[in-house]
Amino acid sequence: VILPGAAGAAITALDDPAWTLTWRDEFAGPALNSTVWGIRTNESHCCGPFGGNGELQLYLPDEVAVSDGFLNLHTHRRKAVDPKGKLWNFTSGWIDTKGRFAQKFGRFEANCSLPRRNATGIWPAFWLMPNSSQCWPTGGEVD
Repeated sequence: VILPGAAGAAITALDDPAWTLTWRDEFAGPALNSTVWGIRTNESHCCGPFGGNGELQLYLPDEVAVSDGFLNLHTHRRKAVDPKGKLWNFTSGWIDTKGRFAQKFGRFEANCSLPRRNATGIWPAFWLMPNSSQCWPTGGEVD
């Protein structure tokens, strides 16, 4: 996350000098930094436990891993039962900074590798979500 004129770490030569880095995560440790990131568990998109918008996957913490400077969010076709007894046929990983880090303005960047284009049924995404209690879509979203 970089903001024009904000105090922070140095910008690399590849970046625009009009912007100042305010936060970054290179995923350099052996695990996700829990002071900044939260792992969603037993949820379906931001509508709370088992709510959702018709998504077919259940978000589970074992689908989130950090290794060798990479964050890996996995998706699998596997059966999983949530605590309410609902059967899901797919699982995936979801992390966010809600309640840990938020910034209203700036330039937001991510370097993501996505699955093959012919990976049927997969909708990978990098979202900027609201930090409020409002759920998507009323709370806003930037894809």
